[in-house]
Amino acid sequence: ELFKDVVYIMSRSNDMKEEKLFYKFHSDSSRNLPVFQEAFPDTPWIFVYRNPIHIIVSQFKEGKSIAKCVRAKKSPSQQVVDLLLSKKLVSSLSEINTTSPEIFCAATLATYCESALRAATKENSPPSRITRTTFVHYPELPEILLTEIFPQKFGLSISEKQKEIIQSISGMYSKASHGRARPYRDDSDLKEKKATDAIREAVRHLLQKPYEQLLQASSLSSSSSNIGTIHNKNNYNNMMDDDESKYHNDSEL
Repeated sequence: ELFKDVVYIMSRSNDMKEEKLFYKFHSDSSRNLPVFQEAFPDTPWIFVYRNPIHIIVSQFKEGKSIAKCVRAKKSPSQQVVDLLLSKKLVSSLSEINTTSPEIFCAATLATYCESALRAATKENSPPSRITRTTFVHYPELPEILLTEIFPQKFGLSISEKQKEIIQSISGMYSKASHGRARPYRDDSDLKEKKATDAIREAVRHLLQKPYEQLLQASSLSSSSSNIGTIHNKNNYNNMMDDDESKYHNDSEL
């Protein structure tokens, strides 16, 4: 109920004609998807993900020790602890602080992916049919917004002018400082070159399987039936991206 109250307060508007609401949550919120689902069981949500190698390279851009995905190393979440123990990468809680930044970062990101996959499995029956959940692979943006998500998932009619605006905004680098906007340039190849063996090994141990599951879930999302319009200002998005996203968001993964 508290979560619903907060959403209501944050969605207040002076425009009485407004009926649709879109929220973007921080990546960490992926672990709390059950709370969202209980509060808004009929509300569609999006989970955007990308190549985990590229994410970790971006996270480490300013230095491993200050990367967002390793900040909780001294007080890790229970999900991270359980994952590292289950993979036998540590044998006790006391060893977690000695894990490499690559392993801890990968474990953190993996818990986001696994939480989203569990949430989707829980709400969709039969499991082969994705309805309220939509998994989106980062390279599909922004085209998938215009061809599938807006018209099919959210039941929105987008004018040609609105499409032009979306394309224009999507072509800009979203992390630039105020007043220093610049065109976005895909740097996937550069990230591949910068990826160390340690990063690739960490991804292999902890992120390869959930990444492949997300790819498979994306194809199921695309083949699912139309879920209609957005109702009662309740439409949510949980994004995974990195710090060099071409879109206007500020999540860490």
